Amino acid sequence: MLVFQAQYQSGIRLSIADFTDPEAAVIPYGHLQLVKVVRQEPVSTSDEKKPIAAGDPVTIKQISIHAGGIEADGNLLFVVDTHVGIRIFDLNNLFTADSSIDDRIGTSADGKLVAFSHRYVIPEIGVYQFDHGDPFSSISLQSSEQETGSDKVFITSQYVTKWELSPSPLVHGFHFINGAFTSAKPDRYWPADTPSPTLKLKRPVYYSQGAMRINGVIWSTITGQTDYKNSTARLVRTKSVDLNNLSEPNGSATRFRWPHGSEDLYYERATDMLWSLTEHPRSSKLLEKCQDRVVFGVELSTYDDL
Repeated sequence: MLVFQAQYQSGIRLSIADFTDPEAAVIPYGHLQLVKVVRQEPVSTSDEKKPIAAGDPVTIKQISIHAGGIEADGNLLFVVDTHVGIRIFDLNNLFTADSSIDDRIGTSADGKLVAFSHRYVIPEIGVYQFDHGDPFSSISLQSSEQETGSDKVFITSQYVTKWELSPSPLVHGFHFINGAFTSAKPDRYWPADTPSPTLKLKRPVYYSQGAMRINGVIWSTITGQTDYKNSTARLVRTKSVDLNNLSEPNGSATRFRWPHGSEDLYYERATDMLWSLTEHPRSSKLLEKCQDRVVFGVELSTYDDL
């Protein structure tokens, strides 16, 4: 599953590809519009924030945000919203729409849902706005062999450039217990990056596009680095990062080559595969006329001992 950010006010959508046969000449895929349910009349900003009562006439509206990344857990889809927090969708709430209308979203004259020619829509069921973590640039589910029970931790990273005075780019862990995020302060980590292995200077993990915490190790995708072998992206592994130690960037960091334009991360424990994807249509930086947005995976254990 992939999520596309808002463009031309058409909102965000979810893209799903079927990799049952990875060797197939054509991989089947489809798009679903992510929407919010609003009152049909009037639809003003103030009315949207009021609870919808039973019997109120409703319609759907696009969600025009920058969707930094997604994570799925069971039937729930978590979408990170850059300056708000986390939006939640129920994948079991799938509704059909009239795909013959491509220029608007809402309800047609005959009462059918329409969503910019999308055949299916998934309505939002909740929004969590947090005091910590802005700007949210990615989301992932913390993975640990020791974790059991209903307490799950969602990891978010912050895209901050080295030219910004604040905030310091941290990794946050939000606890999700029994189907809801808790009101407690999140876990906070300040992982170090070591741009030069010879100087071994520790600095924050700037330009973070994705982060995961796997068995206590924080893995980060970063961009905006010097061009090396046709890529300005790197994968950063930071071990031994202290919980809630915000005095300085800490931990032992190692950098690896990584495809240009890489974004969020996803870890598949059953296969030990760390997955990512490239954002740019020309992710190779060269000016060939090619479309090479790719989803790729690496065996994580091969990076552990390097």
